[in-house]
Amino acid sequence: MDPKDLIPYRNKFISATLDDGSIVSGYVSNPEDFSDGEDREDRKILLLNGLLHSEIQVSRIVDITLPEREDTIHIPVVDTDGVTIKQKKTLDEQLDDLFRQSLSDDIVVTLPDGRRIRKVNEDEE
Repeated sequence: MDPKDLIPYRNKFISATLDDGSIVSGYVSNPEDFSDGEDREDRKILLLNGLLHSEIQVSRIVDITLPEREDTIHIPVVDTDGVTIKQKKTLDEQLDDLFRQSLSDDIVVTLPDGRRIRKVNEDEE
């Protein structure tokens, strides 16, 4: 892959498929290296994914995709003792939690599909 092909992905979380079939994912942590548009053979991309840091030769990349990131609310969380597991919450439960934590008397939430949900403090009505 040419370094100039990475310019649209330089500020995104990507998954890069390498010439050996392996896939490496992460945020591009050296976007400034791809702003000049030079095609140097030794150019490397640095991907940061949590605590993992990968340095990849750009010439080894055969394909780049933008993975659909899973919403972390769906991942079960285990406390340090391994006893309590927090299960996935319904939308209504999540809205109730958000309302309890808010200082406002009403909350308007816009969903990804454009629908809007309004939650009003029942004590005020």
